[in-house]
Parts: sequence; structure tokens; C-alpha cells
Amino acid sequence: MKRLAIVGVVIALVGLLLAVAYWPLTSVSGTQLRADESGGGYTGYAVGATATIHAKVDNVSYVSFLGPSTTVLWIDSGDPNNPVPVYVEGDARPVVTPGETVYMPATLEQTILGIEYWQVSSPSDIHAAWPIDYAFYGAVGLGVVLVVADALRGRQTAPEG
Repeated sequence: MKRLAIVGVVIALVGLLLAVAYWPLTSVSGTQLRADESGGGYTGYAVGATATIHAKVDNVSYVSFLGPSTTVLWIDSGDPNNPVPVYVEGDARPVVTPGETVYMPATLEQTILGIEYWQVSSPSDIHAAWPIDYAFYGAVGLGVVLVVADALRGRQTAPEG
């Protein structure tokens, strides 16, 4: 019986499915946000809509002037000259660094002048993406290891002849 190999294939396929499909199905990237932006708004999103953004942070800016502090995360949009700004209420500098890939729930807000922007309610809502990514790729790796282990085990127990 090749139970170990079957379990390995199933684990590898589940890990691959998660690694390849999870983020694209459950979140938006900076490239998608830039593509959805038309004029001063985001096509396909109503004001008040929430989306999980999964993207690389190009730069972090901090502003504190006569009121609550705000951090601007400049999200990679595929065009280095045109990143997407995401505003965070509070100081998110200790939580995120440029070059890091993060995920965060953001709400589409609108200014009095009708300009739409994405806002994260708190720095505690920003999370590093690598633990989830590593878990997905680790499942793929574990599945492959199980298949190889079963193949080696079967080769050692096979009769010569």
C-alpha cells in the first residue's frame, strides 16, 4: 500500500493550492488597486467597502500635525513612479518596514472633496505575510518529502531480480 505517497500527494496539492490561490482569491494587490483606480475613485468598490490588501510596501511616511498621527504606506503597484498610498491611523513605523510584504484590512474612505483613499484603522491590523506564505510552501515541501520517502522505502523493500 502506498498510503504515505497518497498522503504526501494530497498534502502537496493542498499546499500548492493554498500557495497559488489563497492570496489572489482573498485579497487585492497594489497592482490591482492601481488598475481599479479611475479618476478619483476605485472602480468596483463602494465607499465603505473593506478589502484585504496583500502587497509589498515600497515606502513608509509618517505625518503628525495638529491632530492624530497618520502613517502612509506606499504600496507597490508595479510602477515604481506611481505607488498606491494606504493611510494608517497612528504610527505604523514600528510595525512595517519598506520592502516587507504585508496584509491588512483596509476600508475605502472618501474626503469631503470626493477623493477616495484606502485606510487601515490601526497599526495592529497590519501583519507580515511571510508566516502564512511559509506555511503554504512548507505544506508543499512536506508533501514532496513524504512522496520521496515512500518511493525510497518502496525501493529498499522491493525484491531484486
